[in-house]
Formats: sequence, C-alpha cells, structure tokens
Amino acid sequence: QWNATSSAWDLFSNTLYTYNSSNMMTTMIMQTWNGVSWTPVTQNAYTYFSSGKMQSDQLQNWNVLTTTFDPASQKTYYYDPSGNLINETDNDFVLGTPVYTSQWVNTFSAGNQMLTSTLSTWSGTTWQPATKTTNTYDTSGNTINKLFQTFNPVDSSWNNSTYDIYSNFVTGTHLPQMDVLQHWDATSTGTWAN
Repeated sequence: QWNATSSAWDLFSNTLYTYNSSNMMTTMIMQTWNGVSWTPVTQNAYTYFSSGKMQSDQLQNWNVLTTTFDPASQKTYYYDPSGNLINETDNDFVLGTPVYTSQWVNTFSAGNQMLTSTLSTWSGTTWQPATKTTNTYDTSGNTINKLFQTFNPVDSSWNNSTYDIYSNFVTGTHLPQMDVLQHWDATSTGTWAN
C-alpha cells in the first residue's frame, strides 16, 4: 500500500495458491507483512468431487500458539446428476465442532434452469426458511421474471418483497437490456408498484 510519508509502496498483503494434479486450486493462503516477513492470516482449503465440482470450501484462521490453521467455517456443496448445485450447507466451527448456520436449496427445471433458491437458517434444532427467489423463463430460455419473497414464521407463509421483469434481450444472448423493478405494496392495495 502507498506510504505518503516515504512516498513509496510498502509491502502489505500476499496470497499463496496451491493446486492439485488436475490444476484445481486446493488452498489459498492470505498473509500480511509484519515488517520482517510474511505472516499467515487465513487459509481457504478446497476439496473436489471426482467430477471436478467443488465439494467444500473451508476457511481456516492462523493460530499463532500452535502455528497451524484452525477451521473457522465451511461451505459444503451438493449437486444433482446433471451437475446443478442443489444445496449449499454452511457451518461455523465452535470449539472445533461444526455447527450449522445457513443453507441454500435450489430446484431446477428439466432444462437445468434454476427455478427456486431458498435460504434457510439453523435454529439450533431445525432449518427455518428465510428467503426465496423464484425465476420464470420464456421458451428461448431467457429469465423474464424474478420474484423475491421473505418467510413469515407467524403464519408460515411467503410474503412478496420484490419482482423483476426482464425484457429486450440482446440477440444471441440471455442478457436483458431492461429490468423493471417492482416492490410489493402490502399495506394498501396488495399489488406490485413499479
């Protein structure tokens, strides 16, 4: 980073990468400069299925007492036979034991288009729904609508929040040139407002 006093660049951070024989990243180590040498801070350790899909991403913090990396959190990924990500389950490590924090469950169409993505949080005993995104597509495979909802635990219902309407797609792509964002007006008319 720039040192205005000395008008020079000072060493600040360094990232080290390691790869397996398939050229997939297995670790990413973040370091900071302590004035004399590079000091480890965190490490991401990655594992993969035989298909090459990522299985887990574990964040580890450097322990100066043991001079090793201790697990802090982890993301674990699950896929369907078509290779679609159907579940991501996240954990924090408490005294070395993994504890659930959050989970994303995705559903897909027969054409491998993501239909829904539901976020749930761990209550200590079960998964509690929090938010859900629902996508709809036209016959060309363009995402034409995206509905975002939040879960109401009082009556176990999904409440509308925002709604995107996509149109005017770039020829040969699924990129929309227009996005109309609507917000749900639940207080008066119970309708969408641009």
